Amino acid sequence: MGKVRVGTAGWNIASRHAGRFPDEGTQLERYAARLNAVEINSSFYRPAANEG
Repeated sequence: MGKVRVGTAGWNIASRHAGRFPDEGTQLERYAARLNAVEINSSFYRPAANEG
């Protein structure tokens, strides 16, 4: 069986869950520290580097 990937559509961190993520880094870096997958559909509208 293959690896299981866990993520969400988008990487905004709700304030009620912010304490579960690192304090440092961009939104994407903080998200990636805990989850190993994300749907990046916003890249159709703007470059991902502008997130955070």
